[in-house]
Amino acid sequence: MIVEHFDLIKSQQKTEKLELYFEEKETQPQEFSDRSLVSKGFHKEVIIQDFPLRGKFVFLHVKRRRWTDKNI
Repeated sequence: MIVEHFDLIKSQQKTEKLELYFEEKETQPQEFSDRSLVSKGFHKEVIIQDFPLRGKFVFLHVKRRRWTDKNI
């Protein structure tokens, strides 16, 4: 589920569409738990069109964190 790894930052409801803005949580990815990672901002936002909800178009604006390894 998206809410396990992302926080809902903002939502905008307009006449014909619903826009939800998500940012990745600042928790280190589990598969890299053996490394010393630091969050260094975000990648470019990705917009995903989801299934309509109550007759409105749904757009998910997703921002993933950029991780760097302190030991490299």
